[in-house]
Amino acid sequence: KWKEYFVLVETSEDFGGLAFKIEQPTDKATQETRKSGQESYQYWKCDRYPEILSAIDGDAKFLGLLPLSVPKVQASSAGTWTVGVDFGTSLTNFYIRKGNGQPERLNLQTNLLKITKGLEDIQAVTYREFFVPDTFLPEGNNPPLASILTARGWQESIGQIPDLISHARIYVPRLDIFDFNKEYLKTNIKWQKVEYQRPFLGQLLRLISAQAAAENVQMIDWAISYPSAFSRMEKGGYASSWNLLLENLTTVTGQTHKLSDNEAIRTESIVFAQFFADVLNKNLIHTTCVDIGGGTSDISIWQENTLIHQASVPYAGRDIFHRILQPNLAFIGDIFGLSPQNANSVRQQLSSKANFNSALDTYLRGNADKILTDGYVINIGKQRNREFRTLVAFALGGLYHYFGLIQKHLNQESTLKRTADVTSILVGGNGSRFLHWLSTSGRYDENSEINILLNGILTKASGLKGNPDLMTLSPYPKDEACGGLVVSPDGEKLKGLDQKQEDYPFLGEACKINDQDFTADQRLDLPGSWENIEDFRITSFNELERYIANFNVIIADEKIKEIDPLRNFGKGGLFSLTDDLRTLLQTSVTQACLRKKGSVAEFEPEPPFLITLRCLVGVLADQWSKTTN
Repeated sequence: KWKEYFVLVETSEDFGGLAFKIEQPTDKATQETRKSGQESYQYWKCDRYPEILSAIDGDAKFLGLLPLSVPKVQASSAGTWTVGVDFGTSLTNFYIRKGNGQPERLNLQTNLLKITKGLEDIQAVTYREFFVPDTFLPEGNNPPLASILTARGWQESIGQIPDLISHARIYVPRLDIFDFNKEYLKTNIKWQKVEYQRPFLGQLLRLISAQAAAENVQMIDWAISYPSAFSRMEKGGYASSWNLLLENLTTVTGQTHKLSDNEAIRTESIVFAQFFADVLNKNLIHTTCVDIGGGTSDISIWQENTLIHQASVPYAGRDIFHRILQPNLAFIGDIFGLSPQNANSVRQQLSSKANFNSALDTYLRGNADKILTDGYVINIGKQRNREFRTLVAFALGGLYHYFGLIQKHLNQESTLKRTADVTSILVGGNGSRFLHWLSTSGRYDENSEINILLNGILTKASGLKGNPDLMTLSPYPKDEACGGLVVSPDGEKLKGLDQKQEDYPFLGEACKINDQDFTADQRLDLPGSWENIEDFRITSFNELERYIANFNVIIADEKIKEIDPLRNFGKGGLFSLTDDLRTLLQTSVTQACLRKKGSVAEFEPEPPFLITLRCLVGVLADQWSKTTN
């Protein structure tokens, strides 16, 4: 029943007499050719499995036949799969549930049949850059996939959605080479380059469906997550894209594909909490769940299994870690504990400004565990290592200050049932891994001093007492959202999911929008009559300055040794927001606010406190890069 197969033939001239092409493999097969430098390729798209290929030379002279083995279908006890997909800024992950079974990972296969032999290193590059790789990396730990597409060899046309395989393909980077300074590599496809979503997701869905077909699965129910930070336009466009993808997939595969009847499209914050409740058996009695991704942090607050607040804020791992490291690559040897030669190599490969975030994500995926257990731990006493740890703790702590503000304002609204202590925190997502970088052992646990700091930040921001069971770190970072999408309908019954009233984020800092003043304790609820944002200004840094003071006071009062106080880099003394720094901060904040102007339909709610925090972290990272030991 499958109606789509692709054949790749390398037709580069320098193969001389050994080069050959393929005649039309099936009656309805269509051909495209691609060139990249001296290399040339022939793509055939076939409507059925090409059981025999006919080889011809450059003069179209018949050379011989290549019979192909036919894929075998295995019997399966499950005629239906449910697949949950979490499309992320950095990584995309999925879980499956076979029939009425339990949520599980699926070891993704490339479905590549290699027909001719060649030099392995050369073929590996060809497959990865122009077709499909032989294996997904890291082997045995994929998914998740890097959210990257390659369009190498295709002449891009503005506004055109690239075709699958012949125009653009999922890119699987090597973990030892992460030079992403290439125009044909497309990153940030979740938020900005949305024209590349369709080929990326289209190929991923085909890969999953092919493995299901190999087990004779005839029906797949799909469930997808999205950040509540999506504007109305983005959410509608995302759902529409998925419906088009599934319609096409049904035609191509002969299977039945549809969005699951059981709440198929849900926010990342809700499915994240469902994973903790059903898979990790954690209670949601007085609990905040936080999915720290690459671009957004998805927050949900629960009282006795009932959702009382959710928000998706565009402040996450890339703000907490990447933004600090990028202008300070000169010090990466001292920070990570690398040899001079290794540090220089890594610095050169990470120097691309265009795709820095994706390059660093790939490098950390392949090397973070070794760095944390070796060089990083050895270098914990070095000044650059200590200062880096302080900046990352400050960037992460600001997010926790915002959690405290949410609880303070929910308490003021009489929404919290427990009003004596802060909620426990269940934290996960790819960005949650950076907690390990805040421990001098290179491994976060319940005894790490960062817990004391974060507990103090929460209590000071909220005005509530501390929680003895403050934080649980997910053992499966990045699995939570997709796993929560496929839990059994008989699982933990969470309430408050079908609220009709829009849930708006709290501001945290005062602002003025279209000449209307908003106080720090208000929600970002815009008047329904507004069609455009003509003006957006943050009018106060009061809460940010309060957080700065709290950060250093807690470190001193609690005698924390793993994290140093925030200091004035290059000048000495505890950090203060001097006139010069305030000017730099105001410039950065103004620039961020200008990006908020435009149609209300495209407006992404972002708490002003987190805008000022992100800008300050950026200013501090840049200032730190100008200091010498």
